[in-house]
Amino acid sequence: MLSAQKLIPAGSLIKCRVAEKISSKVTDIGDPVVCDVSRSQLPYGSRLLGAFQEYKDPSHLMGKGWMQLVFDRILMPPNRATSISAKV
Repeated sequence: MLSAQKLIPAGSLIKCRVAEKISSKVTDIGDPVVCDVSRSQLPYGSRLLGAFQEYKDPSHLMGKGWMQLVFDRILMPPNRATSISAKV
């Protein structure tokens, strides 16, 4: 059985693409987020699973907006889930 600890060293970067559009106008805090992993040491078709954690909308006068996504699981084919701790 593969574990995330054996596949990915702590501090590694994982490239992924969010499966659905995320916006503070249509997404609520705590809503689930799915991110498709691309080009990684993980098996093809792996996904990061987590939640929309926090955000700040951009203001007209100062600053840029931001959002925080927190991932707590990697789903690797065929439906093997492994716990992780990751943030974007």
